[in-house]
Amino acid sequence: MMYLRSQERNAIFFWKLYVTLCLLYFLTVVNCDRNEIQLSSDGYENVLVAIHERIPEDSIIIDRLQDIFISASHHLHKATLNRTYFKAVTILVPKTWTAKSDYEPATTERYSIANFVVDEMDPQYGDNPYTRQSRTCGEPGDFVHFTDRWVKDVEYSQQYWGDQGKVVVHEWAHLRWGVFDEYPDGDDDHFYYAENGQVEATRCSAEIIGESYDIDNGDRCNNDPQSREMPGPGCRFYPDMDSETTASLMYANYLNSVG
Repeated sequence: MMYLRSQERNAIFFWKLYVTLCLLYFLTVVNCDRNEIQLSSDGYENVLVAIHERIPEDSIIIDRLQDIFISASHHLHKATLNRTYFKAVTILVPKTWTAKSDYEPATTERYSIANFVVDEMDPQYGDNPYTRQSRTCGEPGDFVHFTDRWVKDVEYSQQYWGDQGKVVVHEWAHLRWGVFDEYPDGDDDHFYYAENGQVEATRCSAEIIGESYDIDNGDRCNNDPQSREMPGPGCRFYPDMDSETTASLMYANYLNSVG
């Protein structure tokens, strides 16, 4: 059930998620500490999402962020076996955008300390959502980066990354718990020899089925683990999107069976 309270977009309640909008008056860096997220009565509060001032004004970004975190709250609740959810999320609007009566003035909120940021494309990552993790495994990340296109273009985002709410939960595991990805990210770690000598694709879990193709020519790679023949360097494993095997959110959150 959704409730609108006060002025049109001042507060929204859905799936125990509370989103408020604040107008950003200053972008000055106050300190190097990130915004402190709080856990209260099983709900995460004081989660700060900030839009950079170089992003052109577009109310669709605000609408989409609300929808995305509503979906993420649902998936987080399910992924944690009903233990937690997003309870309060604040969206920080840049001072370059038009002031509106339903915006609340920012107080201590700053883009420089935000937990999630919406900014232009990063040359290294493109439109890929990512979490900057400057610490070791098990320690919180710094912030999650989204591009405005990833936020606004639902069809584009779902085609390449799947459900946006599940993407947020994937990145949340990086940000909050310091979990690292469970998919291969180097050229030499896409396949491995199992203890029985058979060749397996790197995936989680090993029960996930799929096919292997060469990214250079599209040809099917050797897909028989009993051949004990390691696929070529251009081969990649592609999970079956309709597989009913449960996979890890840190491996392939885009699979239908995940979340």
